[in-house]
Amino acid sequence: MLQDRSCKSEKGIAAIELALVLPIFVLLIIGLMDLAVMMYNTQVITNASREGARWGVITNNNPTHQPWACSTTSTTEASPCGIANKLASGLLVSFKGTPISTSTATGGGTAGSTVTVVTTYQFSGMGLFPGAVTLTGETRMNYE
Repeated sequence: MLQDRSCKSEKGIAAIELALVLPIFVLLIIGLMDLAVMMYNTQVITNASREGARWGVITNNNPTHQPWACSTTSTTEASPCGIANKLASGLLVSFKGTPISTSTATGGGTAGSTVTVVTTYQFSGMGLFPGAVTLTGETRMNYE
């Protein structure tokens, strides 16, 4: 008889434990998903700056041999900035609208000089946490 009373008094305990633990577990899972997407976007931004710099150091892409000087969100393939933004815009993951990256390119033009491409992106995640994180990828390559 004593066993029946103790079982009856614990009825519903599992539901209460689930109600207490489930919100914490869901926050943890969403936080991990946000972190994974942020890490992926960081890799995309880094690769985009690398591709923009690689395009910028090729002599055939700069027939006037003038140093690069651009800062834009354009995806036109006429500058290292456009190349980097085009690559990033096709691969970035955003939970809020269309992702827009900004690239800046400087240098180059003469053999041995350095082309620097910096690509940035404001990552806001799923909106669970306030604010945005600025992701930056920077690449320097020698002009051919």
